[in-house]
Formats: sequence, C-alpha cells, structure tokens
Amino acid sequence: MVESRKLIQKRYRDKNMGALVKKNREYRRENPVWFSAICKKYRKRYPEKIKARWRAYYSFKITNEKCQLCNAPATERHHISYLDPLILVLVCKPCHAKIHL
Repeated sequence: MVESRKLIQKRYRDKNMGALVKKNREYRRENPVWFSAICKKYRKRYPEKIKARWRAYYSFKITNEKCQLCNAPATERHHISYLDPLILVLVCKPCHAKIHL
C-alpha cells in the first residue's frame, strides 16, 4: 500500500519534533530579516486574524478551564469565525489540531 505524502510527513514530524523545533529556532535567530518579512506579509494579508487573536488573548484568559471536546485541561482558543473575534471554543492542543485537519 502506498502511503500519502501528507501521512509520511506527519509521521516524520511526530518522530523528530524536538530536532525540528531546535532547527527552526536556530534558523529564525540566524535570519531575523527574512522572518520579520514573512510576519509582515502575514499581518498584511490577514489583518482580521491578527486583530481577532489579540482581542481574544487580552479579553479572555484561560484559567482552570476544560476542553469543550474531551474535558482535558484547555490550553488554546479556537475562533469559530474571525468576523466575531470573541466567539471562542476552548480546546486542548490535540483537539485543536483535529479541528484543523
């Protein structure tokens, strides 16, 4: 059976996460101009997402909340729609990843 490219990449990423994070940090540190240019492009392309994230971050702190999908401790906020940035779902990291698949 032939595995899909996406599945192969996911397995590699899961197996080598520590090394990939370290390599990414080093690259960002060595290439700050490139990284800041990417950030500026993203902020310009998706201003509604940036505003929604900041409004949610400053108006709603996560303290002793449970994931609304599996009842594990919630660590992240998921926006249902960026048009109304304060409508959020509190989720744990694994459930947040499942939402975006």
